[in-house]
Amino acid sequence: MVLLNSAVTLVVGSLATGATVLGVTTSAATDGDEPTLPCGAVFERLPDALQDDLSALEAMTPVERRAALVSIRRDAVRGAYGDRAQRFAAHRDEHRAAVLDRLPVALRHDLREARRLPVDERAAAYAEIRDRALAGDYGERVQQGAERIVKRREACAD
Repeated sequence: MVLLNSAVTLVVGSLATGATVLGVTTSAATDGDEPTLPCGAVFERLPDALQDDLSALEAMTPVERRAALVSIRRDAVRGAYGDRAQRFAAHRDEHRAAVLDRLPVALRHDLREARRLPVDERAAAYAEIRDRALAGDYGERVQQGAERIVKRREACAD
């Protein structure tokens, strides 16, 4: 169950705001036995240089943002943001692959197709996937996870 929740968070979390990267600012609202984090708690714990680089993404176009994200990822793997960020970046791909393997086939297919679109068309495709997840098209568990994420994001927006 934890792995599936991670999958939903990984996939739908970025979709809930149209692939907003600064969605790392976790919300205050939680369900069940999940930890309670005030809005911004995760972001505030990142190294200052990484916070600055992520904050700069908001002002960029989708094409610029994609290139910047690739650069940020590369810098994190190289250790530019410190040891903790480097360890996280190194293990992220392994965890991501395990999580994505557990997603429903239809959701994996739709995500793959969205990634193949031109950068300026991806946000709309991800928004459609988010809406389908919220409507239950990918199953009840994905729907529940998507609803929790949207609820958390709304709590942080207040």
